[in-house]
Amino acid sequence: MLRIFALALACVPTSALALTLEFTGLPDLGGSSYMAGEWEEAGFVVQGGAESFSIPDALHLDDSGTGYASQVSVSHLGRLFDLVAMDLTYLRQALYFTDPEDWDVQAMPLSYENVLIEGFLGGAKVAELMLSTDSSSGTITWKRVAMGSAFVGIDGFTISALFPVGLPEGAECYDVPCGHFWVDNIEIAPVPVSLPAVSLATGLAVLWTRRRRTVARSSAL
Repeated sequence: MLRIFALALACVPTSALALTLEFTGLPDLGGSSYMAGEWEEAGFVVQGGAESFSIPDALHLDDSGTGYASQVSVSHLGRLFDLVAMDLTYLRQALYFTDPEDWDVQAMPLSYENVLIEGFLGGAKVAELMLSTDSSSGTITWKRVAMGSAFVGIDGFTISALFPVGLPEGAECYDVPCGHFWVDNIEIAPVPVSLPAVSLATGLAVLWTRRRRTVARSSAL
């Protein structure tokens, strides 16, 4: 009986322990993998141009003007999971209000929402979080971002670097990219398999064992 139950557990992944995508060893290819770079870790696949830049072992996104990706997608084939949290850091945004007396003078920095995280289930968007990395500091400081209950039970998500749109009069980006950031330590909790699923696997294991015994007896006759 213990052998049958062990076979059942082997058929169905039951771990609900959280795991972390750390991007250890993620290469910096100078933006040459744009839209093609792929990264696999702990059964998850990151697609769309997964590269590091400047900061080792961290995923980098630019909003425009470079070969680095502005969006990546993350998924695990055939497995639901909860997106729990991730670390973000950034450099100062380059969006400013100009001086009306001299349009070449950067008069005042202007913050905008430049990070978009979307959760998906079966191809449909079920969750969204937008935030700003701010323009107040150029210091590399990591911030932990909790995703919330909307990102529970999904099968994929995207992370996007947004370029500012609908700018107010006098606002202008003075650099390329206008905003960019790094992502690291993405915490994910696989959704545990339900008891009915384990029972089904157990039943299949029992049938498989009985069939083996029947075949063995037939062969012996």
